[in-house]
Amino acid sequence: MIPSNLIKRLKPSRSQLKIILAIIIYIVIIAVLWNVKSLTWILWPFKIMTVTLHELSHALMAICTGASVKKIIVNTNQGGKTVYAGGNNYLIVPAGYIGSTFFGSLLIFSGFNVHTSKLATFIIMLCMGCTLFYSNGIFTFIFTTGVLIVVAMLLYTKKSKAIQYFVLFLGVMSGFYSLWDIAEDLIKRRIEGSDASSFAKLQGMGWLPPEAWGIVWLLFSMLTVILAIVLALLVFNTGNPNQNEEEEEEENWELLPTSNPPVRFNSRNQNNNNFMNSNNNDDNFGFGVI
Repeated sequence: MIPSNLIKRLKPSRSQLKIILAIIIYIVIIAVLWNVKSLTWILWPFKIMTVTLHELSHALMAICTGASVKKIIVNTNQGGKTVYAGGNNYLIVPAGYIGSTFFGSLLIFSGFNVHTSKLATFIIMLCMGCTLFYSNGIFTFIFTTGVLIVVAMLLYTKKSKAIQYFVLFLGVMSGFYSLWDIAEDLIKRRIEGSDASSFAKLQGMGWLPPEAWGIVWLLFSMLTVILAIVLALLVFNTGNPNQNEEEEEEENWELLPTSNPPVRFNSRNQNNNNFMNSNNNDDNFGFGVI
């Protein structure tokens, strides 16, 4: 029998319901934009970023299985390639989908909390830095450098919600990468060079067609994302009746503190709750990026 306190923590707060709704909306929006030819350009930067994380997953698994990674290539046409020698192809080939799923699920989990969302941006920067190290090509270099700069600037924004929902969006893009990729490569275009096709060609793996392997990875992605949401509720949901108010206060949390400008009191309004006027002509500035 499930403990009552555990059931209570699985009940999302008002703020968490908004996040779950945002995830659902993101899935619908991405599915539409990904498949409508006249609108797909809107997702271009996020597609490239997702492809970069996908290729990085191949590279990391290659290193873990003893392979030597030669280079990572990301193209402007949203394609990518990881060149390696050695290693275990049975683990390296599906690592793109599986790695994207784990990374996306981690971002979705982090997106349920303002503080962990900011920490997740450092993970994104680390991944982009690793890709930059193995990059081979001017576009890969320029794009990953640009992402590093944009994410670094996001860390200094005063509105933490912008970072939180950026992390959530990237998490949905990456977590359901197998859905977008399978629909585009195997169902619509049937590209032989897809990961599912390559995996089906490995010895002993041909007992399932590429489409079937793609569906297996898709189900894995969906279950992993759902598990990430459940874990987020268990970790971040305290069951405190005042949690909604506390979460609203977190929206004003900043990575770096800013100095408060001096205030002056207007003696004429002391009887009306000491009305305060801030000095708009002072020379005190907070930390930020220009």
